[in-house]
Formats: sequence, C-alpha cells, structure tokens
Amino acid sequence: MQRTTAIGLLLVVVVFAVYGRTCTHEFTYWDDPVTVHQNPRMNPPTLSSVLWYWGHAEESIYMPLTHTLWGVLASAAYLQTPNELGMHLNPWVFHTANVAVHSGAVIAVYALLLRLFGQLWPAAAGALLFGLHPVQVEAVGWVSGMKDLLCGMFAMIALWQYAGFALLSRQGQPGCLTMPLSGVPELSAEKAADSPRLAYAMATVALVLSMLSKPTGMIVPVLAAIVDYWLVGRPARRVIKAIWPWLLLSAGCAVVARIVQPGIGLAVTPLWTRPLIAGDTLAFYLYKLVFPAWLAVDYGRLPQLVMKTWWVWFAWIVPAAVGVILWLGRRDRAAFLAGGLLFVGGILPVLGVVRFAFQFYSTTADHYLYPSMLGPAVAVAWVLSRYGRRAVSVAAIVVLIALGAWAMRQAGYWSDALTLWEHNVEVNPRSYAGHVSIGNALSRMGRAAEAGAYYRKSVQLNPRYVRGLDNLAMWLIQRGELSEAVGYIRDFLRVTDAYPAKVRPDNTSVHYQLGCVLLSLGRLDDAMEQFRLVLDRQPSHEGAAKGLEQASARHKAAATRPATLRSVK
Repeated sequence: MQRTTAIGLLLVVVVFAVYGRTCTHEFTYWDDPVTVHQNPRMNPPTLSSVLWYWGHAEESIYMPLTHTLWGVLASAAYLQTPNELGMHLNPWVFHTANVAVHSGAVIAVYALLLRLFGQLWPAAAGALLFGLHPVQVEAVGWVSGMKDLLCGMFAMIALWQYAGFALLSRQGQPGCLTMPLSGVPELSAEKAADSPRLAYAMATVALVLSMLSKPTGMIVPVLAAIVDYWLVGRPARRVIKAIWPWLLLSAGCAVVARIVQPGIGLAVTPLWTRPLIAGDTLAFYLYKLVFPAWLAVDYGRLPQLVMKTWWVWFAWIVPAAVGVILWLGRRDRAAFLAGGLLFVGGILPVLGVVRFAFQFYSTTADHYLYPSMLGPAVAVAWVLSRYGRRAVSVAAIVVLIALGAWAMRQAGYWSDALTLWEHNVEVNPRSYAGHVSIGNALSRMGRAAEAGAYYRKSVQLNPRYVRGLDNLAMWLIQRGELSEAVGYIRDFLRVTDAYPAKVRPDNTSVHYQLGCVLLSLGRLDDAMEQFRLVLDRQPSHEGAAKGLEQASARHKAAATRPATLRSVK
C-alpha cells in the first residue's frame, strides 16, 4: 500500500513538472472572457450568480458543476484592484487548478489500471501516457478546458469504481470470458469498496458529476461496458443489466445537450457524407496519437472542406484496417481491442456523424481526445504487465520521456493569446478564428495599426464569421474609414439575423451604431431608418431619439436650402 501511494504521489510530481509552466500563463481570450474573466457572474461571484448556472445553460452548454468550480476559483482569484488590462481575476489560480484536476484524472487512471492489471509500474506507465501525451496540453493549458478536465476526471473515477463493482460481481460467476489479466485475486487487498453495491453507487455518483461538468460525460456508460465485457470478462447479459440505468441517464443528458446546442451557422452536410467525415476524423486522431506534432487549437477541418478533398474517400481505410487487426487478435490480445474501442468510444459524440457547434471551426480538436486517451493507456499497461522485459520497459520509459518533453514544449504556446494564435496560424494558415485572435491580441498590446490586416484576412477566409466582421468594422470606425465600415456592419446584421429565433442575438445596439455611422456620413435617410428601427424595439432609447431628431433636422435644412445658380457659358 505504501508503494502504491508513493507511486501515485510520483505521478502527481511528474504531471506538475511537465505542466507547471502553465500555472503562470495568461488568459487566452479563446472562450475565457465569456466563461471567466469578463463574465459578470464571476466578477465577483456570488452564491446567487453561481446557483444561476444550475438552472440555465450558457454559451449553448449546460455544465453547472464546472461553473460552480469556476465560481469558487474566482472568489480566490479576485483582485480588488484590476490589472493593466482591467481584469479582476488572477489567471494563475485557474491554471494551477487545471493542473491539479488533471493530476486527479491521472491518479484515477492509475487506480483503474492497477485494479485491472494488478501491477504497479505498468499501471503507472499507462497513467503517464494518459497524462503526458501532447494532445492533452490543450485541455490543461486552456482555462476554459477545465470542463474537459473535470468531466474526464469524474469519468475516470466512475470507471475505476465500476471496474471494482464488475470484478467483485465476477468472482465465482460461471460463464465469464477468459481474459489475460493479472491482479484480480488481489482486488480485496485494495479495499476500494466494501461491496459491489457500494462500488456501483459510487460509480453512479461520479457518472452524474461527469455529465454535470460537461455533457460529454454521457459516453461513460459506453466506456464502462467496454471495460466490463472486454477487460473484466463478464457475459454480455450481465453487462447490459448493470449498464441500462446509466444509459437512461446518458440519454437524458444527450437530450438536454441537443436542446441547448442547436448548431448555429453550421453548413448542412448530407447524411451520406457523415460516415466519410467520421472516417477522416478517426484517421486524423490516429495520426496525432502516433505523431503528436503540429498541434493547434483550430485545425480548420470543416465538414464541407473535408468533403472536397480526394483523401476523404480513402482515409477511413486506416482506422478500418486497425479495427480489423484488433478484432482478429481479440482472443489473445483482448486488451488491445478494448483499448481501441475505448479510444473510439471517447470521441463518439464528436466524430462528425452528429453535427455539433465546434464544427463551425473544425470537426477535430485536441481536447476532444481527453477521455479517449484511456484507450492507449490500457494498451500500454497490458503490454508492460504481460511482456515487461527490460527492453520493453526501457522503450516505454524513452517514449514517455519524449512525450513529456514534447508536452512541456507544447505547453509553452499557451503562455499568452498572441503566442498561441501565431502558432495556430502557422499550423493552419486558413484559421479565420486565428487571424481575428491575433488582431485582437495586437490591439490589446497597443499595436492596432497591425491588427487590420489580420481582421481583413479573417473576413476573406470566411465572410460569414461574425467575430471577423465585428472586429473589422470596429477597427475601420476607429480609423475613421466609415464608408467601408458600413458594409461590414450590414454583413454582420445579415448573418446574425438569419440565426434561429430562439438564439438570435438582440442587434438593437448594432442598428444604433450603424445609424450613428450613417449620420456621420450624411446619409440621413438611411440613418433615420436605423434610428426608427431602434425606437420600435426600445421606445425609451435616448440615443436613438436624439439621433433621429438630429438627422431629421439636417434633412429638413437640406430640403429648404436654396438651389445654387450654375454659371452659363
């Protein structure tokens, strides 16, 4: 028991050694302003402002537990005197919490692998692969990635406790699969649960907490079924009997997620293309698993763009071939098949078969792989427990050191918004989100003159990107280029007014601003039209009333002005 605890503490030390540099990083301005540092409910947080999240979704996602944790962290991070950027929250508190929660997830994976395979160092190696692989950097280095970390940590705890339930229930039962596992006889020595019922209850609580952290927690029942059938070895009928209450909870979570995240602005892709998109997504993730270089926030793999490539017709062959190989070896190497199924199961909701909001930028994202990395961890732990010779162990150590060093390097890109997005645009030059983010970072640094080129590039890449349209219009207004700004403001209104009614933003302030710009340009009829529209929506809007009065007076003055005599030749 002392060795088990000592190795667990060592895992935490290694995780902090690799990701510790992120603890002093800044906010990235990628969701962070809305979720945390410019969120009025967090500046400062109150009990009522935090409880609000338990009855409401924000930014089309229901994750009240994550918002509650952010509220607690915001209380600790709140600064009475804001910093030079006007922030009242210290980002270091949030980044340190991210590393701590990630460490908790690593410990949960270690406990799960130890329970399944019964050997300390193989379990530790698998947990380190889960924790140190560079694709995990995004979730850890991104303040808003707490939702993935918290959801993932509770998911791993749920699987750990569920494995204890399944193993305790398996003992003495006939008809179980013969599995190449070690360590099952030592289960009682772990003293993790006094009975199968207690273990199942604890697992169910962790499942609910995972779904309340992020809807992705709905995949946990699928992962638990894979662990139960392919690793523990219980018959399918017993697996189904244990899992069906979880599936009901998962279905409820899926319904809520679908209601609050309608997928605004997504291109409609035909149903027949979805399997091809999913195949391309799986091939991409397998590539990043084996060769985790050129990682980015926004890969730009939009479904409509992927379907225009030639390789989409062949990409599915790679994951299909891997799947066939794993299936053919299922009798002697069932843990490999289980690892593959866990890897796919972890990303089922975001493969592209079902549309989701982030597909406006890309179907693929590193943080989606957070729970899926349990699959490779299982495979590594099984190999080392079965073939733990010196050469294999040395190879595993070398790989883990290399992954840790690469993850530490990748974490450096998350130091601030400009560094992050310059790297992102280097990886994906067609990232319209990246170009806007670079422009915003430059503006905050007092380099607004340089920002315009990035705003223009963003709108050029995607004329329907409202952040690009908004920022370019504001940049033009600040530089006095009002005539050009009018066109982009109208484009912004055209795009957002086409949103579904229940999620359509209130553009009253945008119409007022457009009216003011038109008034400055002397386009009085157009200005009056905008001011009247504002007053129709908000009759008490003083600015619109004054603007309309001024535009009307100037219009009357122009109408009564005597005509100018022209010289006659």
